[in-house]
Amino acid sequence: MAATRRGFLDRMLKAGAAMALGSPLIATRARKESSMTAHGDAGKWAVHRVGKIPAGYQVAVADVDGDGKPDILALSSEKSVIKWFENGSWESHPITLGTPKNISLAPLEWNGYKGHGVALATDFYLNDSTRGGTLWWAEPAKSRESEWNLSPIATIPTSHRLRWGDLDGDGRPELIDVPLLGSGAKAPDYNVGAPITYFRVPDAIWYGGGNSSGSKVVWERHLIDDSSTVVHGVRVLDWDADGREEILVASFEGVQGQKLKWEREHLCAGDQTSGEKRGSSEIDVGVLAGRRFLATIEPWHGDKVVVYFESKRGELWTRHVIDASFNDGHALACADFDGDGNSELSRTRNDLVPLPRTGRVRQEMGTPGFGHGYGGSGSRIGGHQWRWPLGHCCHRGLHRKCDMVRKPGITASNTGPYGV
Repeated sequence: MAATRRGFLDRMLKAGAAMALGSPLIATRARKESSMTAHGDAGKWAVHRVGKIPAGYQVAVADVDGDGKPDILALSSEKSVIKWFENGSWESHPITLGTPKNISLAPLEWNGYKGHGVALATDFYLNDSTRGGTLWWAEPAKSRESEWNLSPIATIPTSHRLRWGDLDGDGRPELIDVPLLGSGAKAPDYNVGAPITYFRVPDAIWYGGGNSSGSKVVWERHLIDDSSTVVHGVRVLDWDADGREEILVASFEGVQGQKLKWEREHLCAGDQTSGEKRGSSEIDVGVLAGRRFLATIEPWHGDKVVVYFESKRGELWTRHVIDASFNDGHALACADFDGDGNSELSRTRNDLVPLPRTGRVRQEMGTPGFGHGYGGSGSRIGGHQWRWPLGHCCHRGLHRKCDMVRKPGITASNTGPYGV
């Protein structure tokens, strides 16, 4: 069930709150943290360097070795490297060193599943949307120093984001694959819809045996939707509290929701005025003063952080740009980092410009009554302040949920020399 889901979402970040420049890092709230002031300032964050990985792209968190402690998984988008880092010593172990152009990984952690497998998306070719897109199922070898056992799931060109979600409410997750482009899509319009697809987990995988069973394992494949173009962001959650999870996607058309039947609902238009790169690029959901909102980066790899609030059911949500000051935005996540019941935003950028440790990374949503002045590119929406109080970011991915030291945290990687 959605309520029991422990799936950790992946994305990427480099922050002064989680300063990870090429090696895996964790950022946690410092022990002697200041409480949020009337100006919305946050306490300092401590950075823990985990390890190095070349051209780090995506990170995820899962209990890989079954010891009850969350480990970190990370991949390189340029080298054939996918590793996991063991909680405690942070010693790195290989998952696979043989898959080219890695782009996404999704560890399976779910009630009822006793294994430690990971779904992988590789062979990503942005400039040839008819090529590659190999999906793999990986299970640990007997020795943790050996590469994992791989078996093919399917091939869908430009497969870009993998997620798990209980789409039918039966308590067992489906693997969701969100390609960036449709087959044959070309710049600048990319006007072929991306085939968003889900796969049912085979019994041999779910109940054990899997890759070691010696038999061919077939993942039953189902098309969800192929009407959205340049689908860059995805969020899986039980949107309407019906016990089944839905899928929110950010694309050139903005933000849309998909249900299992599959009904498509257009929620947000995104940025439709920026020329060739348009729409929305990332999507997440947060809560402010008990009211749900959508958060996006716009347009595709764009310069704006945008929040949307529902104004009237059946109509497009109301758009508010809260920041437009950074280049090539790539990843975004909402979480209550300071425990005040309101969501904050973390966002990342995708360029490699060297940046100082101070600057802007995490967006704070002030609570009602924080009505005094604020600096930088903060903006006021509905009586609430939005601030960027923490360090600079040039990372490509972040993972928002990381309780390595029993504190709120962010796990991040980037393409620079520092890793995760």
